[in-house]
Amino acid sequence: MAPRGYTDLFQTRGDKYESAMQQFPHARDHEFQQAADLASFTQKDTILDVPAGGGYLQSYLSSNHLYHAHEPCSTFGHSTNDSANDLLPLPHQDEAIDITFSIAGVHHIQNKPSLFNEIARVTPSQGQLILADVHKHSAVASFLDDFVGSNNSTGHDGIYIDETTLDVLDSSGWQVISANRKPVYWSFNDESAMANFCRSLFDLRSLSNEAIISAINELLGINHLDGKVNLNWELFYIAAIRK
Repeated sequence: MAPRGYTDLFQTRGDKYESAMQQFPHARDHEFQQAADLASFTQKDTILDVPAGGGYLQSYLSSNHLYHAHEPCSTFGHSTNDSANDLLPLPHQDEAIDITFSIAGVHHIQNKPSLFNEIARVTPSQGQLILADVHKHSAVASFLDDFVGSNNSTGHDGIYIDETTLDVLDSSGWQVISANRKPVYWSFNDESAMANFCRSLFDLRSLSNEAIISAINELLGINHLDGKVNLNWELFYIAAIRK
């Protein structure tokens, strides 16, 4: 059976994901800031975020930029400005976008070449793509497919990126500038908050705090720093330039 696609999954449980991000808006600061730090901004850029969820990236960008959040699922809709459309084709003219970000959604998209080609269409030469997602051989991938997939409402069967994704990008008109697996810290005031965030984000339903904390500690690791509880996450961050 083919993995369930992005729209199918998040039209089912996007409201739970959105609730987690609204309740803990700073939990993933490190993840989004690392993506923003990879871009080379001018004073005013036209920026596309796809798939955008609830448009969380916008908080990490200057208000000088023109931000477009493209999200196919209405469950996230209130925070986005291009919501509830089909994922593809993108609702933008050729060469209309300076920088595209795609953060943590591509592992639910099977036909990645179509997405990369379409982003290339709306991007002029020397425009930028910042892609950050789960690496195929990471502990995060195992956590998502094994623990989350066994306990949530939809299952989880990720189509993860790896070094072969760089060749796919190249074939789609992108020159990869950097590609690095980077530690990411999801930060909370205490372990109970961490468990509540993950229960809602992944729709773990009635799973207890103790079970969630135990799985995180065993499969990913938890560290305590400066009075915060940090969940050890990781993403593969790729920066590319339109050829």
